[in-house]
Amino acid sequence: MSNPDQIISAATEHEINNILDSLEHHNGVEVAVVLVQSIGFEDIKDFAVRLFNKWGIGKAGADNGLLVLLVTDQRSVTFETGYGIEGDLPDIVCKQLQMDVMVPYFKQGDYNTGMLKGVQAIFEELINGTYAGIKHDAQFDTLIARFFSWPLNSESESESFFLQIAYLVFAGMYMIIFLLGTYTTKNEPLRIYPVFKTASHWALIYLGIGAMLLEDWLNIIPFIFLVAFIFSRVKIFLARRQPIFCPTCQAKMLRVKRVNKANYLEENQDRLHIADCDVWVCGICGYKQIMRYYNYIPEPVKKESKISTTYIGGSSSSTTSTDTDMKKPSVPTTPSRPSSPSVPKITPKPRTWGGGRSGGGGATSRW
Repeated sequence: MSNPDQIISAATEHEINNILDSLEHHNGVEVAVVLVQSIGFEDIKDFAVRLFNKWGIGKAGADNGLLVLLVTDQRSVTFETGYGIEGDLPDIVCKQLQMDVMVPYFKQGDYNTGMLKGVQAIFEELINGTYAGIKHDAQFDTLIARFFSWPLNSESESESFFLQIAYLVFAGMYMIIFLLGTYTTKNEPLRIYPVFKTASHWALIYLGIGAMLLEDWLNIIPFIFLVAFIFSRVKIFLARRQPIFCPTCQAKMLRVKRVNKANYLEENQDRLHIADCDVWVCGICGYKQIMRYYNYIPEPVKKESKISTTYIGGSSSSTTSTDTDMKKPSVPTTPSRPSSPSVPKITPKPRTWGGGRSGGGGATSRW
């Protein structure tokens, strides 16, 4: 236990040391708890890895060590685990323990209660194999936690801020392109399908990234992409069902249901993209028309030249196309980090650690 800035009381420090000694006696796990006011401009995760390896927390070969590091000026707490206990204390449990047990007290400035209850929960998890009655698959939980905790737990605060700004910039570009596509496609099914199918795919991507990346009130932004996804799918649905009239007898044609489309498709390419084709049949004269959305590429035309396109008998549309130069958006570079001031020397409670190494696991929480 290292508490050089007297963040918690001597009584709480004594209780925590007793729990840690009992834990090492039961299963040999070595746990170091460090509380400091500041580590300068250091990233808490990087600092924890270096401190873990410098002290050699855990038994050599077994790597069964755990470092709990609290930095008050960063309002952050991190767990750094050795390879030997990642199965017993997976990342998702570390994160859950921090958010459920420790962070609520830290928000109130009660570091004594938060740290004591956190160490008690660690003891229960490592001794009994469950925390709060939750059983877990260690490998699966570790994989899921590392995926969904990226990048906020693995990056510094400045890098996380940069990623959020970059996300907002590209999200804004997406919305501009989306609105332009909505305006220019109008009611032409062969143009609506590829534009809004692509838009719906990107909306899901931005929705997922935003849900993982953004914090606080910014969490409402991904819901804009949920609306864009729903709008795109509805737009496609309605466009594919616009009434078509037979060029021979002018009768209204019927759209063949998906289960029967294969009977009307003769080309292998159409069968391969059956979901991206529509078959319309005239019930009077038997005229058949296939709408191939998957390979629709507008023909390039010169400036101000008009072309007439007939995609289902008789109905034509004139369009005007102009060449537009697309410039690759510039990505802002990561702002340089100011030089770190001198970091206070942290001295652990006099003891001999076993020479363990960090496994890179754990979790970080901020408040």
